[in-house]
Amino acid sequence: MYLMEPVVAEPWKRMNEFVAYARHEHEVGRFVLVSGTSAQPGKPGMGMVWKNFLQTGVDFCVLRPSWFMATLPVVLYLSRRARALTRQTENLSEESPGSVIKDHSKIYTACGAGRIPFVCATDIAAVAFHALTDTKSHNYNRTSDL
Repeated sequence: MYLMEPVVAEPWKRMNEFVAYARHEHEVGRFVLVSGTSAQPGKPGMGMVWKNFLQTGVDFCVLRPSWFMATLPVVLYLSRRARALTRQTENLSEESPGSVIKDHSKIYTACGAGRIPFVCATDIAAVAFHALTDTKSHNYNRTSDL
């Protein structure tokens, strides 16, 4: 079963209840959890679902994608709009992400000097498909640097 975080307070509580229900009432034997790169077992958020997987011994795979390629054009479009608005308000001191990419051929992220890959949603779907359908277990997490 493929799991994504619902938009509710303390989502891990409902998700862990759902995992127990799926296992016991419908004999679901394998779960794929999509989280973020910062998730760790036991930490608030999806880390609590991950911890539940480890404690209950279910067959699981945690996917932790980073930045999505599909959002890059949106960032570029919005940065062009922001730059136009910046010109209108005479605040020319800040560069928009689009102008930085154009002028410096770089994309700056919150990762400092660390490298971070951009991934495609179809790649995440392909890994999830294999994690759910392969005969062997995938009881480990996958980050987007695969």
